[in-house]
Amino acid sequence: MDEKIKNLIAETVEQAVIEKIKPLLEVQRKNWQKAEGEVPEWKHKALEFFQDLVHGKAMSEGTGSAGGYLVPDEFRAEVVRLIYQYGYARRFATKVPMSTDTLLVPALSSSVTVYWPSEASTITASDITLSQVTLTAKKLAGLTVISNELLADAKVDVIDLLTQLFAEAMAKEEDNQAFNGSGSPFTGILNASGVNTVTMGSGDTTYNKVDFGDLIDATTAIDPEAKQGAAWFWHPTITGVLRKITDNNGQYIWSPPVGGNPGTVLGFPYYEIASMPSTADGSQANKPFIVFGNLKYLYFGDRATMEAYVAKEGTVGSTSLLQTDQSAIRLIERVAIAVAYADAFAVVKTAAS
Repeated sequence: MDEKIKNLIAETVEQAVIEKIKPLLEVQRKNWQKAEGEVPEWKHKALEFFQDLVHGKAMSEGTGSAGGYLVPDEFRAEVVRLIYQYGYARRFATKVPMSTDTLLVPALSSSVTVYWPSEASTITASDITLSQVTLTAKKLAGLTVISNELLADAKVDVIDLLTQLFAEAMAKEEDNQAFNGSGSPFTGILNASGVNTVTMGSGDTTYNKVDFGDLIDATTAIDPEAKQGAAWFWHPTITGVLRKITDNNGQYIWSPPVGGNPGTVLGFPYYEIASMPSTADGSQANKPFIVFGNLKYLYFGDRATMEAYVAKEGTVGSTSLLQTDQSAIRLIERVAIAVAYADAFAVVKTAAS
């Protein structure tokens, strides 16, 4: 076929695709404008990308021969932003950039001491004690299959749906490892060696038996230097238990959120972690379920920022993307989590019997 004719056909098909997409984009923009007043530029670009994906135009933006390509940075950046919003571990922990898979980070075990020497007497020297925390990066990944018809029709806000789902799932798992981790791949605060443990009284084998004294003991168990910035962390169902607790004067120890500030218990803010132990758990004896401490003493290593990738070919589970006319969206990050100073934390634990 003559080259000019080929070019003419290609241009005609491309123009037809553009004309088909334009009204869909306009409908989506109007929906966003109605809901938000102003549409973020990243949403324009991300929606256009996914629309192009359905019509095969986005293949030129990546490794077309492999049937996949990178999702625009705007989409990835929005997922990262939402992870910071949802994830307390990532939000409050000390961030440690990592250029290698394993990194030894110094941590303070004990500080210096000062004295009051008398006139002309020898000043006593003191030394700081440093330990090392090993950060080992691990991969966290998410993968979902979505129909090309859904992406093409855009009857729902697909971009918001995907960003919300991925951000919530990844933030929840980061928090799960930071608080609950049992060594696979990370050890969280509830199970970390050296963390102060407050064991509830004999017979108090369920979470709803926690009392005023247990919480007071937790606040006094940690290093006093770590109290500035300390907070409570527990499952939302534990909030319901603690709201009923009163002090020795009959006053409730729980205070509700005010304005943009979190609620407090015994004057310290609390945060609800969906992945922490719940009152709906089965066996609750001899288990830690509340954390009190300062998350700046938790190290959060960032080895590789999030990578978002889309594939139109291949098999996910038993689903052939090509045969079923679907696309797969995959997100990957590499992070490390470790308790840097165990004495900055206390956990409340139920009695064994």
